[in-house]
Amino acid sequence: MKKTLAVMLALIMVLAMVPALADGVKVAKIGSTEYETLDEAIDAANDGDTIELLADCESDGFTIDGKTITISGDISENNRRQHTVTLKGDDVPGSGKGNIVLKNAGKLNLNNCTFKTNRKITLYADSALDCTNIRLEMDANKEKFSGKPEGDIYYDGAIEMEIYPCRITFNRCNVLIQNYLGNAIRWDKDTWGYDYQVKFTESDFMATNCRSGFTGRLWVYVDNSKVDVVENYGNGSNGSRYTIKNGSAVNFNNNGKHGLSAWTLKIEDSTVNAIGNGGDGIVAFQTDINANSHVLVKENAKRSFGGTDPANDKEVQAGFHVYINDGYLKVEKGADFRVIDNYASGIKIENATETLELGSGTIMNNHARGGYSEYGGGIYNVGGTATIDPSVVIYNNHAVTAGDDIYSTGKITFGGVGSDWWLDGAPDCDGKIHKIDGWHDDAEENRWQAHKDNAENHIVAVDPNNILTDNVAVKAAHGANAVEPTPVPTPGDGGHYHPDPTPVPVIVIPPKTGDMTVWQSILHFLGIR
Repeated sequence: MKKTLAVMLALIMVLAMVPALADGVKVAKIGSTEYETLDEAIDAANDGDTIELLADCESDGFTIDGKTITISGDISENNRRQHTVTLKGDDVPGSGKGNIVLKNAGKLNLNNCTFKTNRKITLYADSALDCTNIRLEMDANKEKFSGKPEGDIYYDGAIEMEIYPCRITFNRCNVLIQNYLGNAIRWDKDTWGYDYQVKFTESDFMATNCRSGFTGRLWVYVDNSKVDVVENYGNGSNGSRYTIKNGSAVNFNNNGKHGLSAWTLKIEDSTVNAIGNGGDGIVAFQTDINANSHVLVKENAKRSFGGTDPANDKEVQAGFHVYINDGYLKVEKGADFRVIDNYASGIKIENATETLELGSGTIMNNHARGGYSEYGGGIYNVGGTATIDPSVVIYNNHAVTAGDDIYSTGKITFGGVGSDWWLDGAPDCDGKIHKIDGWHDDAEENRWQAHKDNAENHIVAVDPNNILTDNVAVKAAHGANAVEPTPVPTPGDGGHYHPDPTPVPVIVIPPKTGDMTVWQSILHFLGIR
């Protein structure tokens, strides 16, 4: 008996030394039921359920099929999003794992959390992704994972809208999409219609180092938000209808081809920049810019020089290119509209059914170098109708063939030259700065010239009040008696000799990681977006 008791006591002591099996960490709950993985919670969720995040967690990817599910974190005392969901995408490319799929009217609401993934989000018919106060980080590291043929631009993207109607909304969100072989957000190339909606409200969005930011027949609404589509290797945008309003700031900068390519473009009380793109800065069918907006189109069409043959580059047309029948560009009087320093025509309208209405603007230092842009360094009107307010500034542009400042084969009206307009030297005035005194003929066979022997000069004044129809090729220049400015600018200052206009607000691209920069924190503390 003593021996038995001793054995039992020994067993008890051993068992006491063995740690009890602890319950797994619970990362999510629905109601009072808790789950060890987010995927388990999603599988268990019924239509209309809310999954509350209890901790940072991972997911193998999931499908929302025919029901509505909400995944919600919380907000900490310092207003940072609580809990991060990381979608694992380290499996075999093309397997589909790591993706989010919404189909058969499936709807996913994401609230108050951070989502990270290197795969894709796909929406099918009647599905929706609605996000409130989240940070979405999508970084593919240029991995090919669709299994589609090489060179297919519609795959290997981040967010893909396959069958309309679909909807994506970002409300008070911070979204970063980078390093995708395809597009940041795209519509399915095999379906038509404009029932693909992408809405930004009080949000920050960046697409960089992808093929494109937005591709296809999307409705894109930007309301009091910041959108940066920068340094992508294709077009910043390829199609879509844009409404940009309520103090939004939008940058389509330094993309490999066109910057902002749009079907319709409506800019209200906002700032839009298209700077440093390889193709056209902005190319659009119908554009409306209201009086309280700032639009800067600068240093675009880079593909037309520096080792490429502009005659073979059909994509490069202008800084701002209006295209397709019945297209137009309308700029209200009072708008801060500037088209400057582009390596092609400043503005081009390309057929007889298109119109240009400039109520205000500055068109300067654009260079129509050749190919599809060899006429009209400032404005090239190919058979359309152009109405240019007398307040619009147009000078110091150049065209390789004719019409340094304006070339028109359609109807055009414009005013006289400004009292403070100056030719800025080379190649016009032997390196000197001379005062502009009026419009002069600058036709293909008779370019304006005022600095050779009298027999070689071509100085023919043109009265804009008598110009209504074809074959207008003019330059803002001077007659035989050139007047130099007083004081004479210091050599080497660069730029143009003209009063500096009010600068366009500087838009700083935020870092690609982190919820909030120091500057953003300061502005947030001061109540400034």
